[in-house]
Amino acid sequence: MLQKFPCLTRWIGLACSFIAIEANADFTLDEIVAGMAFERGKIKSGDFLLSGSKTIELFSGELELVDFEERVIFDLPRDATLLLHEGVIEDSTESGFVLKDVRMLKCRTKAETFHYNSTAPMPHIFITAPNETSYSGIGGDDFPFFDPRAVGLVGYDSMHALYDLSDLMEDVSARFADGFSVAIYEGGIARIRKVYGDTTKAGNLIGVTDFLVDVESGFVLNRMEVSSHFATGTGGQLVPASQYFRENPPLSGSADDFLVRKLVRDVERKVDVGWQEIDGVWVPTSINAMALEQKFDKTADGKLDPESARLIEHTFGGSLTWNSVNAPIASDRFSYKKFDVPGGTLVFDARGDEPFLVGQVGSRQPYSQISPTTSLTAIVIAGLAILAFFIWRRGAGAA
Repeated sequence: MLQKFPCLTRWIGLACSFIAIEANADFTLDEIVAGMAFERGKIKSGDFLLSGSKTIELFSGELELVDFEERVIFDLPRDATLLLHEGVIEDSTESGFVLKDVRMLKCRTKAETFHYNSTAPMPHIFITAPNETSYSGIGGDDFPFFDPRAVGLVGYDSMHALYDLSDLMEDVSARFADGFSVAIYEGGIARIRKVYGDTTKAGNLIGVTDFLVDVESGFVLNRMEVSSHFATGTGGQLVPASQYFRENPPLSGSADDFLVRKLVRDVERKVDVGWQEIDGVWVPTSINAMALEQKFDKTADGKLDPESARLIEHTFGGSLTWNSVNAPIASDRFSYKKFDVPGGTLVFDARGDEPFLVGQVGSRQPYSQISPTTSLTAIVIAGLAILAFFIWRRGAGAA
């Protein structure tokens, strides 16, 4: 099996070699990446609740801070994941745009994917092929899961995806392929730094990416940060952008200098992560992320207006409360008959040319199979539900 993943085999071999290395020894990039891959590879299954808040961008362009909760259950060896999201979305009404509560569920197994969205006209679950993940409204193909193994390794806007661990770690290695440095500090914190730009010329704007990894505690990634600096021209020394702006007056009449001062900040993007060891496995227990985005208005002739340049700050943060880590998960946890949805929710199988009604589910009534003698009322309701779904999906696609 491992022959299919030579990079993962290499990291496992390195992981075995560094187990005996003293904590205060020097580590290479390969050894740190191997340690991260080895430790995160221990996360096989789990059940946790993610509670927090995040910013969403409204149709007006303004940001709104909203609360959310996500129940996540996963069994990676069985290729089964479930995500139940409760939060708010912006919806269009006759009186304008309003925020409304939403409950969305997506459950994927090897055989099928289940979708539920409370904003649909009638409560229903759709069953599709495993690779069809855009029905539920939880962000389409890029929103099937919240992968705890990826926390800290990707930005706040990329955490809702199911990753291949070997690909994820290969991406980390590629990110630091050239021009990186590794420093070990007191307490076993390793800083992996990548510098972008020519540091030999004073005044050059330099981008820096830092990973802070605790090599003494499960090779956990405590922080990922992207920051802005300026070169001093002396021995590759850098100063934070804010310090450079204080020490160097604005260049009169320079449009570039004007934009740089408006749009460059010391920290452009970061993710801070808290961790806990549960039964020998390190899992994330908190996350706080931010990212700055540059915004411009357009002039009458369609060009960007430099005077309108501004930064908006996206945030994502919360705590992860683990109910279980690597404990057996009953297979029926991924069955639509067990989903926490309103009583009477209709279930449609949409894997063929035409969706057909297969039953009803709901937490307030037992599952009941639809028989050939289904009442006319139920058939009419099912037909209306299918019609309403396709009207809703067409409208969602247009938006």
